Amino acid sequence: MSFRKIRLFRRTEDGAITVDWVVICAAIVALGLFATNLISTNAVTSVNASATRMQEMPAYGQ
Repeated sequence: MSFRKIRLFRRTEDGAITVDWVVICAAIVALGLFATNLISTNAVTSVNASATRMQEMPAYGQ
């Protein structure tokens, strides 16, 4: 292997850019999953509280 090929290999940054994009995409996916989990947990809690309150209310006309 010649020194020219080694220098060319050291100067190329295509692989580093790909790794950067993979890390960024993984972070976006992780953030999306975290937000979905957080919203769904709060939504279930809110719906359960509403259902309990509706069950405790007297029916109309009684």
